[in-house]
Amino acid sequence: MTVKLEAGRPAYRGSEQNGIESRDFNEYNRSFAVVVAGAVPAPPAIANGKAVIEAGCGFDGRQLKGNDGDTFQVLCPAGCDKRDTTWGTGVYSANSPICRSGIHAGAIPSTGGTVTVKLEAGRPAYRGSEQHGIESRDFNEYNRSFAVVVAGAAPAAPATANGKPVIEAGCSFDGRQLKGNDGDTFQVSCPAGCDKRDTTWGTGVYSANSPICRSGIHAGAIPNTGGTVTVKLEAGRPAYRGSEQHGIESRDFNEYNRSYAVVVAGAAPAAPATANGKAVIEAGCSFDGRQLKGNDGDTFQVSCPAGCDKRDATWGTGVYSAHSPICRSGIHAGAIPSTGGTVTVKLEAGRPAYRGSKQNGIESRDFNEYNRSYSVVTE
Repeated sequence: MTVKLEAGRPAYRGSEQNGIESRDFNEYNRSFAVVVAGAVPAPPAIANGKAVIEAGCGFDGRQLKGNDGDTFQVLCPAGCDKRDTTWGTGVYSANSPICRSGIHAGAIPSTGGTVTVKLEAGRPAYRGSEQHGIESRDFNEYNRSFAVVVAGAAPAAPATANGKPVIEAGCSFDGRQLKGNDGDTFQVSCPAGCDKRDTTWGTGVYSANSPICRSGIHAGAIPNTGGTVTVKLEAGRPAYRGSEQHGIESRDFNEYNRSYAVVVAGAAPAAPATANGKAVIEAGCSFDGRQLKGNDGDTFQVSCPAGCDKRDATWGTGVYSAHSPICRSGIHAGAIPSTGGTVTVKLEAGRPAYRGSKQNGIESRDFNEYNRSYSVVTE
């Protein structure tokens, strides 16, 4: 066998020939060509002074060496629609396979061809979609991107608002991906259909792990057909109250270390109420004493919604085990009616037993030893 040494290449395309299956490979610093008698190996194709990259289906944007704005031509084989995952639409996270992204963007058919790609900066989000028989997925922040250049189409630059790019997000994008400080605002462009997936926690102010687009529908900032949501970063809260609004049911959630508020045109979000220098905790029916951070004797005011008489169980009378839901205990103790209100509770040490009783339409249960308690303060 005769072989000829060659320079390294940015990609090596695998194939099945003569009973042997070779595999795709990314950049390697040296190559060799097998010289077949009577055959003259074709030199690499050149475009705009650069070699066309003869890639396999697994070749992705991380292997492209250059700067933002640099373009590359990647020659793709047939069949790249059948493997791997792509993230984004038009602009893709750099870990997306280029050939599959090229099919998704409409630059080449599934039978292969040459894709022109342009390196771009990373983005805070990538929106998935279904195009040309390929389903791409949503992705969060990634430090590098590439755009697929489609003949006759000029890729749109990211929209901006107040000097910041509008984040073109997918339905799964949530507040944990927003980089900034409390009070910073962001505009998030949302696709249609985000009412049909994921879970949201809170009302008006949401735990940061809530998907922003679904929260925007819940808050009434956008319809389920999509639009742009303005959100403001806020500090974490000890509780998030769920509700049903605009066809979306959000859920109660306990403490989370970061929040965001959905800014609705014409409405000023209310700041948390305070009492005795502490924020009143706007809780859901499931909020219990285990979420209260403090020492025995500390008091807290908990704002309760209507309907907490209809769910969960409470253990004790007057003094309750810490895992008892506070709002239901407040109804049981006579501090608030079933239509809701504000309960004052005081942390206490654990007790060896809790006696149940039936009061104010609520039946509490007996319970054995528990390591923490709270009492409901009644006027």
